[in-house]
Amino acid sequence: MPREREERRNAGGKSPSDARMRTVDLALVRKFRGLRARALKHSYERRRRFQAVAALCERQNRQRQKVRRRQTAATVMAMTVSELPALNASLNSISTIFIAMGWYFIRHGAWRRHMACMTTALISSTGFLAGYIIYHVHVGEKSSGYRGWIAAIYFPMLASHVLLAFATLPLVILTLIPVFRSRWDRHRRIARWTIPIWLYVSVTGVLVYLMLYKWFPPPNLALGH
Repeated sequence: MPREREERRNAGGKSPSDARMRTVDLALVRKFRGLRARALKHSYERRRRFQAVAALCERQNRQRQKVRRRQTAATVMAMTVSELPALNASLNSISTIFIAMGWYFIRHGAWRRHMACMTTALISSTGFLAGYIIYHVHVGEKSSGYRGWIAAIYFPMLASHVLLAFATLPLVILTLIPVFRSRWDRHRRIARWTIPIWLYVSVTGVLVYLMLYKWFPPPNLALGH
């Protein structure tokens, strides 16, 4: 029997058991391939679901960050605008001090110190003018609630302060131009007008702040309107 099986194998024949083994092997291979295909498909679907969830989380995170940035910017802007009156008053105080010092130094011949003081006053006054414009663009006028003698003092002072504040910057520029051309006589003639007006604007700026926010706050400001 073994001899016949070996002769049949050598002759290219196959026994029934070999055929069954091959059939079983093919079935196992097909089953394995099916399992592998399902596993790959399941893995691909899981990967797609994971990527979709990750993309959704990323979009939500970006949206949250945008909302936080907007809220932070709005908070900072509100804080900055609400603090501008105090900052403007501080800048006016600095301008007042350095204008007075510069005037004193030039009358005593200390032109270098005069130049340093007037440059500092110019920088602080420019900062005040920018802060004043920004505040009134965002907030508007807060002194409409004044009546009686306070209004009679406050509004003329405010009007003169505002008008002369816008006139001060061109005056300062006209005063500086002769300096760069070494026209000292012309510089002195214009400065006789510029320094008193500039000093008045700086002093009244501080007084306007004190009346509006410290001494006599109007009802609409006290109520936060």
